[in-house]
Amino acid sequence: QLYVEAIHCDPDFDKAYCGLANTLSNSSTIYLRDGRLMDKRRLCEEALRRNPNTAEAYYALANSKPARLPDGRMLDKKQLLLEALRCGSENGMAYFALAQEVAAGETVQLQDGRVLGKKQLLIEAVRRKRSHSKAYCELAKLLDVGETVWLDEKCKLGKRQLLLEAIRLDENCGEAYRSLGCALSGGETVQMPDGRKMNKKRLFMEAVHCQPNDSNTYILLADTLAANEKAKIRRKRRSLDRAQLYQEAIRLDANNGEAYNRLAMTLREGEKTTFSDGRTFNQTQLFIEAIRRNRDHPYAYYNLAQVLVLPGTANLADGRVLDK
Repeated sequence: QLYVEAIHCDPDFDKAYCGLANTLSNSSTIYLRDGRLMDKRRLCEEALRRNPNTAEAYYALANSKPARLPDGRMLDKKQLLLEALRCGSENGMAYFALAQEVAAGETVQLQDGRVLGKKQLLIEAVRRKRSHSKAYCELAKLLDVGETVWLDEKCKLGKRQLLLEAIRLDENCGEAYRSLGCALSGGETVQMPDGRKMNKKRLFMEAVHCQPNDSNTYILLADTLAANEKAKIRRKRRSLDRAQLYQEAIRLDANNGEAYNRLAMTLREGEKTTFSDGRTFNQTQLFIEAIRRNRDHPYAYYNLAQVLVLPGTANLADGRVLDK
């Protein structure tokens, strides 16, 4: 309502149009005092009609479909973000968003002539917004072990330091806990920003707590457990063993072939496992399910061959009948 009043007082106030646009979702609308019904895109277009160098308008438009600008140009998301940086090169969020649009090995040329890849864009994002936890996390994922990046002339960080900083900024950043867990060796621990020491298992437990719907994190956690060990899942208020964690991964993503493969490996010959929906599988059936979900899973084929008794054959879901 305050932005609406600002526009009413000055219909050419471009930043007020942008401010109002940023309060709306892509599907919501709002009436101005003059009776016009506006959505996010139209508000941004009004801002650009009054000032074609309004960086905030380009950035807001980049969150929707390709946009036709008041000057007639049709720009896609990447082009809109480049325009946002042309108009305001200190927008850390625009660098971050542009990095998400750039594939590994790809580069983009900015209006100032710089040619940046995904890693360089994320470095620029962190430099301009030091509080953006996700930017630290995404940058860390691109670094090799032992590699460091300079954020300024005094601050040089490696993969683990970037992930710890992401967690310090956002203690619920599940992706950072997960990536940090993957960076540790089996018996290694790391000291967290709050002083706690965590190993791989604890880090994956935190990742599951922060991202309870991420199927692959349950697999990572299960892989850290010994045969009879359990992990406490705080949101479920109970502890799960390896088999139960693999089942949870399948419940969250029925097409996760690796979860079927790992679950099968927890069974001994003749054993079966029962899912919460009542379905029962033995080892052979689970390996077949793994192949059904991922036809190019080499270990599922190998493991199925290992348990197949000669002269038997395996009837795969796609109709193939394969012997050992």
